[in-house]
Amino acid sequence: MIAIGILGYGSRAPSAETLALLANHPEVCALLIVWNAPNTEVSAILHRLNQAAPKTVIIENTENLGSAGGYKCLIEHFRNYEHSEYLFLLDDDLQPKPDCIDKLLHAAHSLSSPLDNTLLLAYRPKLPEMHDLVSKKIGICRPKPGACVAFHFMNLIKQHREPVDYCENELAFSIESATWGGLLIPRAALPRLGLPREDFFLYAEDSELTYRFTQNGGKIFLVPDAEITDTEPAWNTVGGNISNLR
Repeated sequence: MIAIGILGYGSRAPSAETLALLANHPEVCALLIVWNAPNTEVSAILHRLNQAAPKTVIIENTENLGSAGGYKCLIEHFRNYEHSEYLFLLDDDLQPKPDCIDKLLHAAHSLSSPLDNTLLLAYRPKLPEMHDLVSKKIGICRPKPGACVAFHFMNLIKQHREPVDYCENELAFSIESATWGGLLIPRAALPRLGLPREDFFLYAEDSELTYRFTQNGGKIFLVPDAEITDTEPAWNTVGGNISNLR
């Protein structure tokens, strides 16, 4: 069984379509939703959702704890769901394709790497970092010198790249770090993974934590067939345009 962990922020309302898709999946036993500093309208939506969906657990943070604090909260709450073998993490603007969870679980059961030493990552075609990982197939995608994560002028130029059509029959390939969005964490891997550094607050704490995981002997596998759609693409999205900067 799998628990879904979703992190949201402020006034952006959760997607009813995405939540329904996830809640109806036969392998999903819980929807854990952490919302940083929701406004009154979003708080009311979350309250109604909690009443309507028995699988849903809502955690509202009165202040914005950033992505580091928010995902730390999700991981800590997941520990209470001992019957859930996996935690699947999502940002509030991500929508997995209907077969995404099945493809990730299939990979987890098919790979020879033990679950206490393994993380899996779904593929987000619009994310520049993942575009580079899949197109180059080298498993390494580090920030450019002088850049704040992906905020570099060269990424603005590169945003006109077309998404990669990954058509090779490769179940998964090893990478050195991962994003929060689309990360599948086996319960057995939690002791090795640990928790994110809250002093990073908003950026790079996912890369730092997962890089530390692989440097300590862990394995992370990107599963290209398990796709997620960014419903609100980043400013430097692949195939995007200058309007994404606003």
